[in-house]
Amino acid sequence: MTTAASDEYTIYEVCDPFLQIAMLEFFRILLKDSEQVDRNLQSLLENLPTEIRIVKNTGNAVLYECAKTILTLKVDARVKTSGMEIINRIMGYKDINSLYVSLDLLGHMAQELKISNFEHHEIVLDALREKDNSIKSLAMKVLTMLANQQNVEGKLHHLKFSNRKGTLELFS
Repeated sequence: MTTAASDEYTIYEVCDPFLQIAMLEFFRILLKDSEQVDRNLQSLLENLPTEIRIVKNTGNAVLYECAKTILTLKVDARVKTSGMEIINRIMGYKDINSLYVSLDLLGHMAQELKISNFEHHEIVLDALREKDNSIKSLAMKVLTMLANQQNVEGKLHHLKFSNRKGTLELFS
């Protein structure tokens, strides 16, 4: 899936990203209710992120679809870990689009992250200070989905002492 027969369909060093995205969507829709996903597909989902070089948005688009597919299907824990690594990779970029995409993916993983040690809560909390209201809204949605008894006090403390103007705007 990641090697090209010709350079004709390669865009920014990503082999036919439109076909890769369409195939990932197909597998996600087809196998969404399946109890077990084939080992070959799991291997592909696990290895695809290592094959994609992110030069432009084409690589990010394929990674996003790969992560969505991993999060939707019932796959092994090691493949789920690969999905989290994709989110970590996307969160590493400082642009607004990457932040939005990573917050969206975190929202899809909320149930698994709720019971695990969520390591990116600071990034999500910092997203509440963004000027873009869609980012603030999505960050609040993710925080709400991730809230549990153990972590809610720290998050409320952070909101209370963060930029008061930004927090007031968020809640108004």
